[in-house]
Amino acid sequence: MPANRTSVVTARSLDRWIRWLAVPIVIAMILATVLSGHDRLAFRDVSHFYTPLYEYVALRCQTQWLPLWNPLDQTGIPLIGETTTAVFYPLRYLLFALPIAASTAMAWYVAIHLMIASATAQFAARSMGVNRRFAFLASIAYPLSGSVWFLYTNPPYLVSAAWMPLAIATLLSRRLRPITRVVVTALALAMMILAGDPQTALHTVLVATPVMAVRCFRDDVNRWKLYRVDGCVWLLAPILAAMLSAPQIAASVAWSRQSNRALPPAEVSRWAPPEVGGKTHQAYQFSLPPWHLTELVTPNPSGSLLPIYRRVSQWIPGDGRVWTPTIYMGLFVLLAIIDRIGRWRTDGINAPLAILMVSLALSCGHFGILWWVQASTGTMSQFDSAVGGPYWWLYQFLPGYDSFRYPTKWLVFASLGGSVIAAQWGQRVHRNRQSMASQIPVIAIAAAAILLGWGLWWAFGRWTDSADGLRSIQSAALPSDLFWGPLDVAGGLVEIRQSLIHSTLALTAVIALMIGASRGALGQRRFAFAMGAILIADLWGVAAGMTYRVDVAAEDAIVETLSQNVPDDVHRWMRTKSGTGWPDHWQQESSPDRLFEVEASQRSAWFGRWHLAGGHRMFNNMVSIESQSMAAFWDRFHVETDGMNAAQIDQWWDAARSTMAIDAVVHCTQSQSPREAAIIGDRVLVDIHRTKIHSGLSARRGEVMLRDDANVVQVNLSEPAAVVRPVLQDGSWIARARRRTATVASSSDPELQTDEPEWQAVEVTAMRGLVQQVNLPAGDWTIQFKYAPAWVTQAIPLAAVGWIAIGIFVCRRSVVGRHARR
Repeated sequence: MPANRTSVVTARSLDRWIRWLAVPIVIAMILATVLSGHDRLAFRDVSHFYTPLYEYVALRCQTQWLPLWNPLDQTGIPLIGETTTAVFYPLRYLLFALPIAASTAMAWYVAIHLMIASATAQFAARSMGVNRRFAFLASIAYPLSGSVWFLYTNPPYLVSAAWMPLAIATLLSRRLRPITRVVVTALALAMMILAGDPQTALHTVLVATPVMAVRCFRDDVNRWKLYRVDGCVWLLAPILAAMLSAPQIAASVAWSRQSNRALPPAEVSRWAPPEVGGKTHQAYQFSLPPWHLTELVTPNPSGSLLPIYRRVSQWIPGDGRVWTPTIYMGLFVLLAIIDRIGRWRTDGINAPLAILMVSLALSCGHFGILWWVQASTGTMSQFDSAVGGPYWWLYQFLPGYDSFRYPTKWLVFASLGGSVIAAQWGQRVHRNRQSMASQIPVIAIAAAAILLGWGLWWAFGRWTDSADGLRSIQSAALPSDLFWGPLDVAGGLVEIRQSLIHSTLALTAVIALMIGASRGALGQRRFAFAMGAILIADLWGVAAGMTYRVDVAAEDAIVETLSQNVPDDVHRWMRTKSGTGWPDHWQQESSPDRLFEVEASQRSAWFGRWHLAGGHRMFNNMVSIESQSMAAFWDRFHVETDGMNAAQIDQWWDAARSTMAIDAVVHCTQSQSPREAAIIGDRVLVDIHRTKIHSGLSARRGEVMLRDDANVVQVNLSEPAAVVRPVLQDGSWIARARRRTATVASSSDPELQTDEPEWQAVEVTAMRGLVQQVNLPAGDWTIQFKYAPAWVTQAIPLAAVGWIAIGIFVCRRSVVGRHARR
């Protein structure tokens, strides 16, 4: 082989290795301590919810081929019906079956899906006309963007973010055969559903639908042919995805019908402001405030939330709860967006730009058109601020969409759109060397935005240092977080300054690259990889800075100390608290070690779903979807105890605990001072008390109370009675009973043998919402309970047919491919 050809082959191989390994190496380096098991991922749901939940699901899957019921949460809930358990998701099954700690498995789960997100974003960019070298930029910007990376705190949504670009790309691609588009799209959508996030699967179809329709309409020559082909793909892909995930969909639908999300909203008018705490109010939580769009310019213009509370944007009314610390995607992405918006009159609005703009608008949630009127005029406060916004239209008029919530779930689509725009921009700029000069206005706009940020930072800093500013701050009620302490304004300004320095350096690097490229010093390969290197350097520190973790060994030692003297022989626990349940010291003072204190305290107090790690039943733990029965129970508690004194409330709880077999309490005290809290070393932790309780009440006449949830029980009834079992009846529990008879015969005297009575079906009905009962006449009975949801016999065969069809397709393509290579 000639030397020049060898060098070309070597360069191509090197290109391929860089494109496919650079981002995985970056991800592995950022997550190195959690991948090794030294630390574990911390903060929010990844910690107190999904790590113990996936560990429990893995344990159940090891002992049963199809675990259906979860007896440890509340009075029992369907395991698969709670969608986020991801029982059927293949990667969860494989990773959590490994002989490693659950926290380490979770770290690998997160890392692998970030790598998948990188690969699928690169594929999406390629499918939208970007060559392989510049598609590399999308593979960097997408997984390392704030909106995607921070989803490590909510794994089901991270899984969807990983598979969504593949679904979008194959739905829109015309380079693939229609059957391939259907199969690949269906697989990607099914992965989202099986992992626990059907909402993003729906969003994917909603995003692709208008893009496909407009694209067909613009093609005057092949319009109707494209309508037929794209229409078939659009129709068949979701149908096949539904087949592949049929058991999960069927179980989720069956359970969601009994959830409080199925209840109608409290508001009688779609124009009225939502009732605080109501269904609509919850749905609009985590809306993206418009001022956080400044995070496209610089990564941290608001300050950090933890471990020290420096998020100065919380001072702004309506700032709300934080979904992600930043939506930053890199300075290259900002420049690309500015350039693309500036060319929309000549080049039109392409798919990535449309996806970016629409998804950002949807993410704003309750900051609708009417909010702008209210904020600017101070009028029309009697109406819902969301009115007129894109999310309001979806929520109010798309059937079934009111069961979903959180507008910021749309942000991953903005990240994908921005990443592909950046890849297209890089390719365009290098292809048209004469266009380098045209980028001067783009860079000038970005520089002006950064300079404006510096000006606002300087002005705000001067004001806070002035006498008037100090008096205003001292007189104002500064926000204070329950966990992270009082707002540190000075520290927040320091972080904003660091963020602006970061953006200034990134812009300087971009300008230097543009100057080098304009002089012809860089070929396509070097230019693309130089852009990639700058983008990695830009986003690496941002991603690492919002990856929270705690030391596993140190936390284990704390948890062991706080978990001593746990009572034995407890059937079901209940969490109680005085006040907030957490030390007041946390809210009053800041600490750089606060994240560790909070995580160790939550794990020790069995907060969230940490009770699953110890195999404990918990009556009032967190779940993804609360049942109507549980919501009705708490409503009944508030109504019936209204006006009662303490003794009467205790008596009410005695009766409730007796019915639901609650015989122990884990109580967290709101300690007023560090002395009252649990202090280990110099750490202030939650004060926990675990005690057994004994109800002084007995069963009512005509009732027999079972003290556990065994599936086979024996009762001796002297009179007809209701046998009450402390398990939720969701409609799928069945039972049969037969009388027990004494056998006095032996094999040598068959005439004296007594035949076993036949089983007879008995109806299992709900009693007082959260428990079940069967009614039996007097006698000595054996009762067998069985959980038998109807969907099992229907959905599993349907899914099997779908997966067999996929297998046949893959095998056929493999055979055809081998013949073609010959």
